[in-house]
Amino acid sequence: MTIMGKSTRILTIYYTYQNGATRPLIRLQGKWLQELGFLPGAKIEVKENEGSLFIKTCPLPSPCPPGNGRR
Repeated sequence: MTIMGKSTRILTIYYTYQNGATRPLIRLQGKWLQELGFLPGAKIEVKENEGSLFIKTCPLPSPCPPGNGRR
């Protein structure tokens, strides 16, 4: 699917175990991330909203605002 020249991907939410409970896990990997500027070791900023996530790279060298530490 393409929206304004950008690709839309349909991915699966996996699960992991933490402290004996299952938790959702979203994996993003592939050449397409590098092509979009998401490089290994770089920092990203994730903003959450009801039912959606917005992910963007942090500009170098200035750091992204500190997160709330949730995992």
